[in-house]
Amino acid sequence: MLYDAERDAEVVEAVVDIFQTLSAEEPEALDRLYTLLAPHFAGLGSGPEDFYTDPSSFVESIRIEQAQMPYATTYDEVWVDVRRVRDDLAIVTGQLRVVIHAEPEEHTIEPRYTFVLEQLDGRWRLAHSHFSVEDPILDPGATLASALERRNRDLELLVERLTAVVILSLADL
Repeated sequence: MLYDAERDAEVVEAVVDIFQTLSAEEPEALDRLYTLLAPHFAGLGSGPEDFYTDPSSFVESIRIEQAQMPYATTYDEVWVDVRRVRDDLAIVTGQLRVVIHAEPEEHTIEPRYTFVLEQLDGRWRLAHSHFSVEDPILDPGATLASALERRNRDLELLVERLTAVVILSLADL
């Protein structure tokens, strides 16, 4: 662990509490999520519409995601780093291991996250979050430009193959 365990234990406990609440299967757990968010919470996810302007938009997004997910999930910290900006403000970066239990298989993803936690009324609450899921089009060491170039090449080859199929089909008419 990269954080100072003694000094930052309360911050890490708050982060673990957030992830345990997110992985709880009981519907009322999401109501509890409100108590873990700052009133001025805002956040970003990995999807094109994953932008949350307040606690309600975040909780509603999680509610929809959980309703669409028929499998249990568990969250474990891979690593976490806490950096205090002030005594009552901390930036937390880390990586999760999310296991989706789709019996008989399990699927694992390891998103990275950045949280800003603020101590309000004696409790650490989430003021901002950002999640990043690894982009499958990026090979290790690749840049976005090289990944897009490779993807474009792959699509051009697919168009060539499908065009050849169409030409052969037309010849049979």
